[in-house]
Amino acid sequence: MASPTECVLVDFDSEGEDKILAAALYALADLPLGSASGGCRRSPAGPRRIAEHLLGKLGSHDVPLRELEHSSYTFDLTMDEGAYAEFKRHRMMTQSPQMLSANLGYSVPRLIVDAGLGAA
Repeated sequence: MASPTECVLVDFDSEGEDKILAAALYALADLPLGSASGGCRRSPAGPRRIAEHLLGKLGSHDVPLRELEHSSYTFDLTMDEGAYAEFKRHRMMTQSPQMLSANLGYSVPRLIVDAGLGAA
């Protein structure tokens, strides 16, 4: 059965990048938050330099930085139970899960198809 789109961006904070960069600059500099917010937009290289300093050295196993919480993104995700278990274990997020079902689609493991049992 075909599944719906697996990841849809439903909503986002249009000022999110500025908020994250301002929070990062605030953490790095001796500035009030209002000044940090304006400071990262003063030069074309400013936001990029702050973002590289904040995120550039992170590895795949590093903890996400708290400054990323200053913005929000809402996604509609369709995934299997195993992927969901891994996803919720490794992400900072608020979740609103639906009941587990095949109503949004399902996949048949390749070995079952190879055994001729895919249709069943």
